Amino acid sequence: MFEDFEAYLAGLDPLGLKARSRPAAYGRAYLEKTLAEIEEAGGAFLLAVAGSEIVGFVVGVLLELTDVQAMEISVRKPGRVTELYVDPRRRSQGIGGHLLHHIEDWLKDQGCDSVRIEVFAPNERARQFYYRHGYHDWVVDTTKAL
Repeated sequence: MFEDFEAYLAGLDPLGLKARSRPAAYGRAYLEKTLAEIEEAGGAFLLAVAGSEIVGFVVGVLLELTDVQAMEISVRKPGRVTELYVDPRRRSQGIGGHLLHHIEDWLKDQGCDSVRIEVFAPNERARQFYYRHGYHDWVVDTTKAL
């Protein structure tokens, strides 16, 4: 699913910076990177399963504020959703909202008082999904291909 997720995002990339094809080992390498991040930062990896098929996933991690960040924002303990993906054949069935709700509950149980989600700007469908779930733009990066 990680390969499908990245291929989907590459198809949306107007700058062509995301590789449109990846080596066969990419999915496993991305999964291993994600699991290491969960272990290092403290996190959770939740799956949506229908029958015996995985139809979606969400990953959330705990963040630590630097001393400067702690002085500049009123958040005490932030969390971050690093990945959320639902199989395209299963979208618009409430699975993404269900996954998001569960990872937010997990983050809240860990003491988090805010959650951040990075969204690939051209992924308008995802941005609208997060807006419907109460998220707001807070930091926006702009990029230029050279």
